[in-house]
Amino acid sequence: MSAEPIACTLSSGDRGERIGAWRQLLARADSRERIDGGLRFSLPASLAGLTAELAAAEQQCCTFLEFTLHLTGGALDLEVRAPAEAFPVLRDVFSASA
Repeated sequence: MSAEPIACTLSSGDRGERIGAWRQLLARADSRERIDGGLRFSLPASLAGLTAELAAAEQQCCTFLEFTLHLTGGALDLEVRAPAEAFPVLRDVFSASA
C-alpha cells in the first residue's frame, strides 16, 4: 500500500450515490469475506464490466483503496484493500460485516 491520504474527494451527495451503487452491486455477491488488508466479494462474472467501472471510479476519488479483480471459471472475485487505519471506512462503504 502506498502512503496515500485517507480521504474521499467526492461531495457528500456524490458520495451517497456512489455508496448506493456499491451496495446495489454487492447485494448480488455470492459471498463476502475479510482477507488480509481488506475484503473479498464473489460476484457473478456477468457483473465484471460494472464492477470494473465502479472500481475505476472509486480509485479516482479514494486513492488509498486498492482494487483487484479476478475473473476465472465464470466467477468474479473483487478484492478491496486499504491501510489498517482506513478499514472502518472500507467496511462502511462496502457495507460488509466481515
